Amino acid sequence: MTLKDFFKASARTAVAIFLALLALTLAVAAFTWGSEAYEKQQARPFEAVKEWKVNLQEPLSLDLRARTKLVDRKLLSQIEVTGFPPYLSAPKNSDAQFTIEFVDSDGFRVFAKAIKVSEFTKIVGKGGEVAGLEHQFDDYLALDAYKRFGRLQVGWTLDVKAAAPTSVASTTPSQPTLDHCAPGLAKAERLRRLAHHGTVREAGNGEYTAGGRSVYFMFDGSLINCR
Repeated sequence: MTLKDFFKASARTAVAIFLALLALTLAVAAFTWGSEAYEKQQARPFEAVKEWKVNLQEPLSLDLRARTKLVDRKLLSQIEVTGFPPYLSAPKNSDAQFTIEFVDSDGFRVFAKAIKVSEFTKIVGKGGEVAGLEHQFDDYLALDAYKRFGRLQVGWTLDVKAAAPTSVASTTPSQPTLDHCAPGLAKAERLRRLAHHGTVREAGNGEYTAGGRSVYFMFDGSLINCR
């Protein structure tokens, strides 16, 4: 074999290898594209929101609802607690947790998420009082795992006997309203006592009123009439 024939054979071999590698690359790309397209097609129905409810009235005096959907292998979840019993306001329960568990049809755990009470946002009702709690989170999750979700169950570390904080009433005793009509008082003292009933106004020459009460003085400050 001449040197020229050797180079021709080598060139043909190189071209054959290149074409084989190109074909393999295109095949892998086509397979990957096809797999991803198929997976997206399979996942599309699970982008619709699903609702899950758990009645916790008997142990906790509240209900819990979850709304979930799977988008791009990410589990999007919204948790809503309906009801706000007093023990949820107890300081010791701020670090207590609700554990959200999705299990399959046989009761085996597929996904779990612990959420502290302090991580929830309070829902305020029309009367300005707290009516419940709300929290949202997202986590990566495989489509096959989401397909296995059969039902929702909830665990907790709450102390339902914990007392809510109470406002401390002032221990300073209220001062009694002194009688502005008592005998032997100076004009200034009568007006000071009259002010306990409201804003003092001068209704006429020597006459002062406040909160439906009144005093009437002579020009030298002596009392003429008081009621």
